[in-house]
Formats: sequence, structure tokens, C-alpha cells
Amino acid sequence: MARSALAFWTFAVPAALTLAACGKQAGNDDPPRIEPVSVDASGSPHVRHGSLATRGAQLLEVSDDGAAIVGRARPVPPQSSARLVFDAEIAASDGALSPLPVPGGLQDIRFAPAPSKLVALLDARDALWLWDRASGSVRQHAKDAFPGFAFSHDAKLLAYSRGLGPELDAWLLDLGSATEHALTREGAPVWGFAFSLDDQRLTFVSSREGFPCLVTSSLDGSGLTRLTNHGMTQEKLRAGATLAPFPDGRRPPIWTRRALAVEDASGVHFIDPQGRLVASRPGARDLHIVSGNVLFRSEGRWETLP
Repeated sequence: MARSALAFWTFAVPAALTLAACGKQAGNDDPPRIEPVSVDASGSPHVRHGSLATRGAQLLEVSDDGAAIVGRARPVPPQSSARLVFDAEIAASDGALSPLPVPGGLQDIRFAPAPSKLVALLDARDALWLWDRASGSVRQHAKDAFPGFAFSHDAKLLAYSRGLGPELDAWLLDLGSATEHALTREGAPVWGFAFSLDDQRLTFVSSREGFPCLVTSSLDGSGLTRLTNHGMTQEKLRAGATLAPFPDGRRPPIWTRRALAVEDASGVHFIDPQGRLVASRPGARDLHIVSGNVLFRSEGRWETLP
């Protein structure tokens, strides 16, 4: 089953972008090094080289304690919207590589903020797993999840979407009680979650308008409000109107005090609380948050949120 978010929206997005959710494929001219990132007390990102200098690998996720997930993308047919699966490993802060506890390939992964040691993993068969790095325990939570999930800042909640795509709904999981409730019941594509800094609201991509918009909602799913593309209609799209940026791959947005940071195929973008695009960095990639610092790579260098 196709898993690219853009596969749902070929009527609105140029065909040249249909691989946006797939990233670079194995065999492309990827940089020869993977660069785990840490942040020192001054907030400056540190890039470390070493045993991860393996051609073709990508940095998938990085934790507050310096661990990183790196992987090589399995090939997919050209111009395909098939799911992107990585053969991935976890690298400790010293660069030592270890296998992940879930075999068979990885679609997406997210570290919970420190001091939590929880990790959410989405395997090649759409199963969502929760791994406690402290105890080593691993349990499967859902069988039909979709990339782009997120932990709350206090690591007590996990927001994710599940369903038989494109009929997806948003869910909020209480990690302490293992109970959950639906945030949407519309059976329309939703993905790319981010919690507000106080963990009281969510933003995510929703297609309930017939095209992808960033929306916000309370934690019970009420008060769902369109953040971007105010006044946009399908008729305007067919006439050539342009959608506001939205995450078109596995990287979810990052909600900061000043803006919502979003990565798509063209770069990294910053959207203000009124839903207006206020800045863009064309060509930037690898949007991450480490110890509260928003990082992205531009022209081969790591930068912090301006």
C-alpha cells in the first residue's frame, strides 16, 4: 500500500514532488558521512564524525543524550509513492552502533524528550512499537500506524495517526495508563504532529478540507481550527493557487515560541501563530529538535532556528 503523504494529493501537488516523502534513495550521491548532533550548554550544535562515516546512510533521529538512529533507505521504483523503509541502527553518543529491538526495517522513529528513555518506532509493516531504552522492554501498540508521530514535551503523551490509508484518524495515547482516544473521526489523511510548548494543544496536517492544511486542536480533539490556507478551496487549487508549506515526509513540524518550523521537499519554512509564512530556507533539510534547540542542515552545515 502506498504510504507517501503526497500520494493522496497528486491533484494539488506537481508530479515532480511525489518522491518528497521518500528522501534520497540508495545509490544516489549522498554525503559520505552521517553526523550525529548534540547541543552544548551554550545551545551550539556539535557535529561529531567517527564510526558513522558510512556512505549511503542517513541521520533519521537524534536524542537529547546524544544517541542517534541512522539508516540506509531501501530502493523504491522511480516516481513511486511506495513506503520508504530504512535498514536502521542506533548509534550511541560515542558512535558505537547497535541493532534496534524491532527487526525487519523501519519507517519512522522518535525519541521522547529527556529524561524519558522511551522511543516510538514504526516498522515496515505499519506496526507502532514502544521501546524503553532504560529497561529494554518493547511492546507493540498499534498495527496500522502512519509516519509523523510525536511525543509531548513531558513525555506523557504520544500523538499519531492510524488506519487503512488514506482513511486515517488522529489518536492521542496516554503513555502512563496505556489508554487513548481519537482526536478525529473523519477518515481523512492526517499526519505530522507537534505539541505546543505547554503541551495543551496539537498541530498536525489535516485533509478534511480536501487538501493538506496545518490545523490546531485541543487535546480532546475539540476546537479544530485551520491554521494555514485560510480561504483556500479546491477550485482555487485547480486554478493554480499554491498551498502553504506542510510536512510532506516523515519529519513532523516543530512548535517553538516564535514559529512553527516545517520541512518539505523544497526546504525548511517558518509559519507564525496566525498561519503566515514568515521565512524559508530553500534546500535546508534534516529538521530536528535536540534539548529544546531546533536544528536543520543548510548547505552542509547545522544551523539553529534564527
